[in-house]
Order: sequence, then structure tokens, then C-alpha cells
Amino acid sequence: MGIWTWLDRYDRDTFERAIAVTSLHDLRDRLSDDSAESRSALGHVAGIHTHRAWHALHVGLTGTSEGGEEPACLVVWGPTNGADVSMTSALFLHEVQTVRDVADYLSAIDYDRIVADLYAARDLGEYLYSFEQWQGERNMVECGLFRRVFDEVVRFYVSAAGEGQVVVVYRG
Repeated sequence: MGIWTWLDRYDRDTFERAIAVTSLHDLRDRLSDDSAESRSALGHVAGIHTHRAWHALHVGLTGTSEGGEEPACLVVWGPTNGADVSMTSALFLHEVQTVRDVADYLSAIDYDRIVADLYAARDLGEYLYSFEQWQGERNMVECGLFRRVFDEVVRFYVSAAGEGQVVVVYRG
């Protein structure tokens, strides 16, 4: 078990038509239905699972274990506008412009700087969920998980931005 974060790309027009006729409660149910039929009806294009590396990525990008400044905090955490986003639960939609902003931000980031910022935050006592003890005594960076997830998240947002798609982030 654990707290994991999934990112899903949707065709904007199909998604907007589908959610225009549903309540927030029904939307949560529809988004958590993994059936191909349900995803197709919402315009699902692709998704990624950040495993438990989502929090280390957030800390590396923002320097803090919760919240942070946009667009860094939008990658896997969520908006800072009072939305229902927490360490253990989140469901939010990034509109096309936000997806572009996040993609541009991620494309300009130096991976080594993120790792240095991640270690600096950890050394200052910032909480890192499930960062240590991967493949023996190594942490997420040392075993390569952090790099794999970072690269996958960058490709994901760049592709979504290029296609004009919306992104749904779900954590649970």
C-alpha cells in the first residue's frame, strides 16, 4: 500500500462534453472507473503512474513537502487556490493553458538542480514520503526511480501540451 499519484491525459473537447452533464460526485466515480469504456467516454488518451516518487518530485521542484509556487506545485500536487488537495488525497483538473505552463516549466528544468534541491530540502528536515529504502539501502535517486519518473512526467506534460489536452491528477 501507499500514497500514489496518477496523471491522465484527456482530449479536451470530449472531456468537457462528458463532464458538462455530471455532478462532482459522479465525476469522481467516473474518473476512478478504470474500465476502457468509461475512460473512452471521457476522452482518455494516456496515463502514467508516478509510483511513490511523486512526493520526492514535488519536494525537488518546490522545496517544500506541501504546496509551493506555481507552476512547480502543479506538476503532481495541485492548485494553490484552496482546492481539496492534501498529502493523501487529491483530484483536480489542469486546463490546457496550465498544462502548457507546466510543460514549459518542466522542459526548462535541469535534472541535476532538482536532485540538489531535493537533497537540500531533506537535509533541512523537509519530509519526504517513502524516499529511502529502495532496492536495499538505496534511496529513489540512487536506484534510478526518481530519474525515470521525472523523465516520464516531463514527456507526459510536453505531449499533453502539444496535443492541447487536459490533465487530471489523482492521488489516493
